[in-house]
Amino acid sequence: MGGFDVAWIASNKLSGARWLVVFRAGDVLASGLDLWDTGQSPHYDVVHQDIDELVARLVACPHRIIRNPTEPPGGSR
Repeated sequence: MGGFDVAWIASNKLSGARWLVVFRAGDVLASGLDLWDTGQSPHYDVVHQDIDELVARLVACPHRIIRNPTEPPGGSR
């Protein structure tokens, strides 16, 4: 992730999320989707000309669902 790890991203960008969905860029690209650099590293927009196709392809991509490492034990904030 270009020098960023999941724990850093979770605590600095996604601290309000209890769960994270993690994709590999290569899998997203192989599914026929595009990644556009937003200039806000490490963030990219996932893009396709047809929104329904974007959702279908993204859902079909290999991914992991993980608990946010910043989530306190027991899940209460």
